[in-house]
Amino acid sequence: MISTLLKSSATKRIGQACKLSSASIESPRITVARNILLLKNISEAADEESLKKVLAAPLPTVDISNLPDDLKAFQTYLDLTKMSDSEKFIPDPTAWQNMNFLDMAVTEVQREETWPFFVGFLSVFLIMGFALTKLPEEGKKTSKYMQLLEGKHDDGHSADAGHHH
Repeated sequence: MISTLLKSSATKRIGQACKLSSASIESPRITVARNILLLKNISEAADEESLKKVLAAPLPTVDISNLPDDLKAFQTYLDLTKMSDSEKFIPDPTAWQNMNFLDMAVTEVQREETWPFFVGFLSVFLIMGFALTKLPEEGKKTSKYMQLLEGKHDDGHSADAGHHH
């Protein structure tokens, strides 16, 4: 019964939303906020009678300057509806795409989620760098890795490798 009630009400709500959008120009952000409030009201309906009341009521209104507690988390998102088309967009200087590489790298390394990767990279780099410089001369001569690094390894794919026909 409740699912049937919700389906029929959803059809009516879609019709209301279409009428609303054709009758007035409302920001899609405000429409999202109104539907969040409607969903909250539907989820709080304790029985069929209270659900019918919620579904029969008009869509909740949203006042951006006085948001209810349920929409406080969306304050920044909804504030963008106040911006007019003539206002110049001001990019956020702290967004990674607006920072130079060094500033962005320093900022990212300081984040709790990323600094372990930097420490791991630095540790491996130092250990491997130190280990390669302390390799004995005899080890350097027989190490295929060192030969590749120094360009002394002949893998048979060089341009001057003999072609036997």
